[in-house]
Amino acid sequence: MIRTMIYALAALRWVGPLGAQMVLGGATPPAGVDAFARVDSLYISFDPCASLEAAEALATADSGDVGAAWRAARAAVALGMLAEEEAQQNAWYLRGEVHAARAVAADSLSLDALFWFTAAKGQLAVQASVRDAARLGQEVWRLAHRMLAIDPDHAGAHNVLGRLQYEVMTLSRIERFLARMILGSNEALRSSSWEGAERHQLRAVALDPEQILYRYDLARIHMRRGRPREAEAELGTALALPARTPPDFRIHTDARRQLARLEARR
Repeated sequence: MIRTMIYALAALRWVGPLGAQMVLGGATPPAGVDAFARVDSLYISFDPCASLEAAEALATADSGDVGAAWRAARAAVALGMLAEEEAQQNAWYLRGEVHAARAVAADSLSLDALFWFTAAKGQLAVQASVRDAARLGQEVWRLAHRMLAIDPDHAGAHNVLGRLQYEVMTLSRIERFLARMILGSNEALRSSSWEGAERHQLRAVALDPEQILYRYDLARIHMRRGRPREAEAELGTALALPARTPPDFRIHTDARRQLARLEARR
């Protein structure tokens, strides 16, 4: 069920599920910028394990360090997406959730902290039982809308809502009935639709067209809605884009597999 950036005149701020942007600021880098640069460098050099170790060392030295905590969550979620076994995946996602929860507790308005908290919960929801998936789905819904209240153009939040609605809409009627029986009709279950899933995913792609995951998730919606040509186009674009983060290689593999299946059905 419901996968050393150098600071010149700015801090590196990560947005979207697995993407990055340079956000220009003042001429003086913030405190800890060199340590964060090393953590970020390891991550974008496709070494999430080393990035996690470095981020956790910073978080241990200062338990209230928001930047260290959400970076640790980012690496843990990436490792979960790369893991082969479900138990390993969930262990990484839970580790990421703990780090992200600490970041949100330290700064409830940090978009990075909120995003990685949402991402960890969303990944856990995909593989959870009916009861836990419905509960986690509602938490993801709430957190994603909190992010959009802060920044309506947060690509990651739109992607999260698109993926959540996709997962809800692919549940069987029995699964949705059971979820409502257990937890009642929460917003995620009540408000999800194919139109909503597509709208948010299209917005995510428009905001960050070079993010491989967004293209892949949009292709999945097209496939489910009986649009093979549109799905092929998005998968082809995803495969043509260079990997920017560790999970992109896995997404490339999945996109290649899906594209082959679509081409075989012609």
